[in-house]
Amino acid sequence: MVKKCIYCNSEIKCRNYIKKKQKYCSHKCYSLDRKNKPVHPNSMKNIIVQGEKTRFKKGQNLRNNHPRWKGGKVNDGMGYIMILNHQNPRADKRGYVRRTKLVFEKQMNRLIGHDEIIHHINFNKSDDRPENLFVFENTSEHTIFHLLIQNNPFLKTWLKSNII
Repeated sequence: MVKKCIYCNSEIKCRNYIKKKQKYCSHKCYSLDRKNKPVHPNSMKNIIVQGEKTRFKKGQNLRNNHPRWKGGKVNDGMGYIMILNHQNPRADKRGYVRRTKLVFEKQMNRLIGHDEIIHHINFNKSDDRPENLFVFENTSEHTIFHLLIQNNPFLKTWLKSNII
């Protein structure tokens, strides 16, 4: 089937399965034709052209200026709440520290050791009340504690009723 290009009127040989869709002989004709057509009045391009030219400035949406800024509180995806604190030696590369560690350090007036593990007594990782936190000397003690609770359902119910 033979059709004519909408832009340059040259003949187009097109196959039957694309005869309805093909209107231009090349991508060049298509783009030139699109440039000459007016922009739809509700288009975003039209709004940007009419208003002042806006350019992205480095750091313009950083932290306090960003519309979704939550004051430096972030959930790390594992249930812990992270707080922005660049001065803390336990801060990650973005400057965030687990709120659990900050609460415990404030309560004990010292930094947490590398081997120490902070455990939430009620197993709720976002509950950082000082009375809900318990510190284990190392990972092995913490693991043994969890194994005891896992294998002894009576101990788990006793902990929940007496400690939590």
